[in-house]
Amino acid sequence: MSIRGAAKELKIPPCTAQTWYTKDQKSIESGEDLYLRKPGNERPVGRPLTINSEQKKYLINLIDQKPGIVLDEMMDGLTSQFTNLDISRSSLYKYVAAHC
Repeated sequence: MSIRGAAKELKIPPCTAQTWYTKDQKSIESGEDLYLRKPGNERPVGRPLTINSEQKKYLINLIDQKPGIVLDEMMDGLTSQFTNLDISRSSLYKYVAAHC
């Protein structure tokens, strides 16, 4: 299948498909992943965490008190303790999975 045909089937612009194809060929030739950050770039990937240190301590204490706690209960506890907390369930899940 041609690049143009694949682009039409995926309903994306042909120039985008050509760019993706070219990057893929370069990464195969060089053996590196061109979609990752360059080595030496210390800037973290993704959005910064919106939980501060006080909220982190509260969450850790909450988990220590009740090891079988579920995400909904963690969210309820955090929002009841910190009224100005603005965090989504998915962000809380990612934080708990990575740090707890």
